[in-house]
Amino acid sequence: MEWLLSRGFTRDEFGARRKALAAAIGPDATALIQGGSRPAGMSAGTGQSKQFFYLSGVEIERSYLLIEGGSGSSTLFVPMDQVGEGHHETATLSESDLPEFARIAGIDSVKPVSEMTRELAHATTLYTPHEPAEHAAETRGTVRLSNRYRAADEWELRGSREERLISLAKNRFSDLEIRDLSPILDEMRLIKSAAEIEVMKEAGRITAVMANECMKASIPGLPLRTLTAVGKYTYWMEGECPEGYDWLITPSTESSDTLVDGDLILMDCGPEYLNYTSDIARIWPINGRYDEWQRHTYGFIVEYHKELISRLRPGVVAQDVYDDAAKSMRSRFARDSTAIAMIDSMVARGVRYLNHTVGMSVHDNVKQWHGDPLKTGMVLVVDPMIWLENVPHTYVRVEDTVVITEDGCERLTEAAPIEIDEIEALMREPSRFS
Repeated sequence: MEWLLSRGFTRDEFGARRKALAAAIGPDATALIQGGSRPAGMSAGTGQSKQFFYLSGVEIERSYLLIEGGSGSSTLFVPMDQVGEGHHETATLSESDLPEFARIAGIDSVKPVSEMTRELAHATTLYTPHEPAEHAAETRGTVRLSNRYRAADEWELRGSREERLISLAKNRFSDLEIRDLSPILDEMRLIKSAAEIEVMKEAGRITAVMANECMKASIPGLPLRTLTAVGKYTYWMEGECPEGYDWLITPSTESSDTLVDGDLILMDCGPEYLNYTSDIARIWPINGRYDEWQRHTYGFIVEYHKELISRLRPGVVAQDVYDDAAKSMRSRFARDSTAIAMIDSMVARGVRYLNHTVGMSVHDNVKQWHGDPLKTGMVLVVDPMIWLENVPHTYVRVEDTVVITEDGCERLTEAAPIEIDEIEALMREPSRFS
């Protein structure tokens, strides 16, 4: 039965999260979290929602988790039927398995879904997420967009799973007060535990190795699809995982199906590793040598990147980091009119270089934290970028995933070099792919 649980975390980790949630909703409330539904594809075990996983570690889809406020006593409701045929059967338990599975999972009680109505009848205040749950390779933003498209289609079934669950609860329990659990879960997910950071370090390593292999494999004339295949193969060989989102791989000559001598190529990627991901962006010359313009423009962004990272620590506010970095860069490049123009353009655009947090989704938390001081345990991206006109590569950036530590930050994706000389040296190494 262990295969129905997550790797990478202990049952105590999930138990502590449920206790924290129970304390947040208070002793007179109950929380209900809906598990993911069976995915339409042939791959089993990929349908669990991120927020359900976060509180349980249980991979059984079509499950529900009920958490009592205050005490944190939790009941997991699992389906007892088997749907499908062949290897596509839904993972289920028999009733005789439930006590043992409860022990293994560290959950107080495991019951059939058919008993959940009776349990909910005792609730007076029910917290359940109102925001859409992410699944593998999704963010809340992509799910919201999908829901908006569906809502605009007069022939489509409208309403998200969260909305339908809320509607059913209101219809079946007319006196039940329903509140939004999403803000509480978002606040919890903003700060990563030591175990989460360890998993994300491995996700960062995997994506850095993938970027390095793609750098070494890049040569003029290589089909773009081949470079994409190198990246996907490396993910599976390094971490037995797919990509965590639709990655970006863009050469300067976007219309070409093959890599062009003299072009730069931009790669933005991250894996789906044990329900967590990472985020990285690297730009390198296809022929292995930065020309004069590339060295200047890309090198400028690298220096901006390092200025930002050097200022990250608990207690600082993102906007202060941006202002201090711009001031320092203006001083350093005072005699370089092109660099000063780029700084002015970046400041005028108001780009958030600490663009988003990262965790179970690449855009992990939509809580508006940008005006708040950074905290130890936050994992976010550092991503300075510049948009240019009438040049071979109009969009230049360098992105790393970092975790805020007690006295600064740690780059989780630093195994992929950013310095010009280091990238050129790496690209002279032989590729494992002919």
